[in-house]
Amino acid sequence: MSRHPADHERSVLVSAAAFVWLKAQQQQLPPPRLDMRYLLEGSVVALQDYLPQWAAAARQAMVGCLTEQEQPLGACACSEGGMSLASPRTQGPATREDCRSIVISASSFDALQRVQGTTRPRLELRFWLDGGLARLQQEPALTGPWLAASRQALSLHLAQLAKP
Repeated sequence: MSRHPADHERSVLVSAAAFVWLKAQQQQLPPPRLDMRYLLEGSVVALQDYLPQWAAAARQAMVGCLTEQEQPLGACACSEGGMSLASPRTQGPATREDCRSIVISASSFDALQRVQGTTRPRLELRFWLDGGLARLQQEPALTGPWLAASRQALSLHLAQLAKP
């Protein structure tokens, strides 16, 4: 008995600002538009060849969060475990408006965790995602590989759904 592809999905958090940026990118794409899931999965693939720069952007996302500096993609408020950490910006529990959950494939989640394991101290996945999206925003040359990887993620998911 085969399992449904939804059984192989994981949820990740991104800041609300990163979510808004992804939504803006999604709106600029020609129809049919790619779901944010595939845009996020594509970013994980496209950025793996730029690990030192991605790691620097992830660290900057964390530093910006901890020091309350403005970042290109927003503020710190959510953690990998949920929205239970206090936000330095709100001085209280994080709210639903502070971060967004996006479902990605288990294979993309695993790849993201492998990337996460390349740094010490280990940075939260959210910082890797926010930093990666900031890197994509700052480096227009990555747009082509990112969109190609995003479309490939969609194709792979559609192929999995077509299997009996």
